[in-house]
Amino acid sequence: MSLIEQLPLSVSSHHIVQPRVDVYYPTIREHKNKKAETRINQTIKQTVWRMMKDQGYGQKETELTGTYDIKTNQHTS
Repeated sequence: MSLIEQLPLSVSSHHIVQPRVDVYYPTIREHKNKKAETRINQTIKQTVWRMMKDQGYGQKETELTGTYDIKTNQHTS
């Protein structure tokens, strides 16, 4: 069974709260293929931390705030 056949996926938010950091990012949950779920979530987490580092995370005067939107192919009238 391909990933597409298992849609829609459940998504929840993970929240990073540290001094001068307030970042939300999505995680996949309740996927039938736990190995795929783990790989997807690890990739998302690594990407978020890399983006935070690229934006100056860890530098004394840097403050980070981040959120996300989930886009679908559905049109509203």
